[in-house]
Amino acid sequence: MDFKLNKETAELAGVIAGDGYLHKFANRIIIKGSIDDFYYYVNYLIPSFIKNFNIKPILYKQKNKNSYFLQIENKNVFSFFVKELGMNRGPKFLKISIPKKIMLNKGFSKAFIRGLFDTDGGLKFSKQNKKFNYYPRIRIYSKKSLMTEQVKIILDKFKFKYSRSLDRRMGSDINTYEISGFKNLNKWLKLIGTSNPVNISKVLFLKKKGFYKPNLSLLERLKILNYSIRDLYLKKVI
Repeated sequence: MDFKLNKETAELAGVIAGDGYLHKFANRIIIKGSIDDFYYYVNYLIPSFIKNFNIKPILYKQKNKNSYFLQIENKNVFSFFVKELGMNRGPKFLKISIPKKIMLNKGFSKAFIRGLFDTDGGLKFSKQNKKFNYYPRIRIYSKKSLMTEQVKIILDKFKFKYSRSLDRRMGSDINTYEISGFKNLNKWLKLIGTSNPVNISKVLFLKKKGFYKPNLSLLERLKILNYSIRDLYLKKVI
């Protein structure tokens, strides 16, 4: 079966590069996430795999852990990412890179970065000189690799202003790209976007309240805002 590289499959490639794993021996793709990622998996990733590959990933909750993972075991789907796109199987580490077909296409590279951000990044808010969290900081984390340098190329291509540093708290070889400020946040939402309800709800909370309240779960944020998960995908809330 022939599968196509499009913006949705490029985004899935970014997801796999972020929180995923292409098994070294089996035709198996595994994507791991936090307890809040359950809603991202159910409402976005699973439907995307069904639409583009006609296969429904299996969703598991890890025993004794607040995390979930998706598993796709299919030779044709696996071959698309490994043979068609050239993604490496087995441990990622230094080998991981953004496929050339994605790097050469602006639409695909945007989608890939969106998938990477939604899984191996996040949106934080600092207080700056105020008493409450309000100042947005987009972050993407990447273990030292070719992909780390390719992320820089893409951010430069779209003229994002960012800082890059080594986050010693996460490991000596973890690069952190940080894109700060409201202007950058609005530009990010316009050019790159986000498909993860965790990030969508954070932006919505900031826009409606004028500040951000840390340590809330996704469902707690939505309760305060009087939104449902379904609302986030059906309505253009950001």
